Amino acid sequence: MQTYNDILLAILNCIDYQNDKEMFVKEFHALNHLDAMGSLIPQLPKDIQEKIRACGNDPEKMKQLIPEKAYKDEFTRVSLEALKEFLDAVLPTLNALQKEKIANFISSCSNPIPLPL
Repeated sequence: MQTYNDILLAILNCIDYQNDKEMFVKEFHALNHLDAMGSLIPQLPKDIQEKIRACGNDPEKMKQLIPEKAYKDEFTRVSLEALKEFLDAVLPTLNALQKEKIANFISSCSNPIPLPL
């Protein structure tokens, strides 16, 4: 089973991405994490929001305050949305061969895109 990162790397290969693919994936993942946290925190009870603010930028303390399932669900939603937006943005810039590679790759994925959790 391919991971979300494997799929993103495969897409970067299909589009002949010339920069550091591993760094792209790492940054893409980090942005998805920030988006998930940004949309999840306002949904939490006010007392939990205050505790999160009080712990500063300590990810371990924040992790203890946020329900794991809620984070995973939000991270999944954000990651899938980000991948769709990335594909929507890049597809118009691709040549026919690159588009064909992506179409073939996507059709070869038998399951919905798995996530890195």
